[in-house]
Amino acid sequence: MNSAGEVLIRAENVAERNALDIESLTKNIRRNAVDIRAMTQRVDSLAAAGERQERILDYLLRREAGELDED
Repeated sequence: MNSAGEVLIRAENVAERNALDIESLTKNIRRNAVDIRAMTQRVDSLAAAGERQERILDYLLRREAGELDED
């Protein structure tokens, strides 16, 4: 049977490993959050570019169809 001291030492070691794991996970989560923000900005930028292209295409099609007043 293990002595109380041995059990406490093992519990302390487990707690230390858990603390290191939590620290590592926290760092990974922070890095992922930065990556997600960057990807979100890129998606927003691509969406805005797509909307601009749609407006240009719509304008060109309407102009070709003679739907626009020529000033």
